[in-house]
Amino acid sequence: MTDRTTIARHNIYDQDDAFWEAYRQGRPNIPESFFQRIYDYHSHEGGAFNLVHDAGAGGGVLSARFATRFNHVLVSDPSADNLNVARQSLAGDQYEFRLGKLEDFSGLTTQSVDMVFCGTSLHWCDLDQAFESITHQLKPGGTFAACLTGVAGLHDQTANKAWRGVIRQGHAEVLRRPPHGSDTYHKLKSTGLLVASAYDAVPLPEKYFERGARRLKLNYPPWYSWWDQLVALDVRDEWPYVNAFGLHDVVSSEEDSGWGFETEIKGLRTIAEALSLDLSSPGLVKAWAELQEVVGDRTVHGVWPCTLLLATKASNSAVHENGELQTTV
Repeated sequence: MTDRTTIARHNIYDQDDAFWEAYRQGRPNIPESFFQRIYDYHSHEGGAFNLVHDAGAGGGVLSARFATRFNHVLVSDPSADNLNVARQSLAGDQYEFRLGKLEDFSGLTTQSVDMVFCGTSLHWCDLDQAFESITHQLKPGGTFAACLTGVAGLHDQTANKAWRGVIRQGHAEVLRRPPHGSDTYHKLKSTGLLVASAYDAVPLPEKYFERGARRLKLNYPPWYSWWDQLVALDVRDEWPYVNAFGLHDVVSSEEDSGWGFETEIKGLRTIAEALSLDLSSPGLVKAWAELQEVVGDRTVHGVWPCTLLLATKASNSAVHENGELQTTV
């Protein structure tokens, strides 16, 4: 269910043009108010708007949005295939492209970046290494922002129950694709726990970030639970809900306009395909038939819940060129 789970390719991060086109069609059209929320936080903390690093950018789906506010956008991804897709849509001197994981900060100038952004990609990282890299890159007072979205909910609860059955079945099948105990299995295990928690399991340690890091739940209706929408009953022991909230983290739920949608059964299929679900598998064929029976030819209304993490680089932290985290008192 997590992004980039087509594991047959030589690199689990690699995706082609067709994948990214399906991704654009089946994921939310994120409203400008979302980015403004990030910019407002960044400005309040004294951040500049020279260079933003869109890390794990994939096909560069969101990179152009940052180009409207920042002078320069560093677009990075561990997949050369994905970066080639990004280059096709992002033209001009404003963009720089870098092949590599967020955890690898070799070649990046210390304290040169104003903001590091991870759009539905942080779960693929080794978090400690990623936070050390972010600390190395960010200027004093720089912002780390990460979001997670993609698990839609339907307001009609009968339809949502059937839709939830599709999502749960697909999520369980994705987790079972790699051989148990393989490197890919362990990678999906670690990413799956972060995703299942809607990033509640992502710590924001104060050795890296200032106190008061923000955890925003955008557009979570009272009837919606990300974990319940995603995780099937028979895999909950293996994929439990975990949170890593810090003592001083600020947790809030807010509404952000522009995340609603309306669609028919064809549109729901497009959303499912963007999640890399194998809709031809016996389990999903059955779940999809149940959804079709409920939705029929009706139009259904839904919402894209989103988790947004916002944190400011700790003033007493720096990562030296050898990668060792240093703190001062």
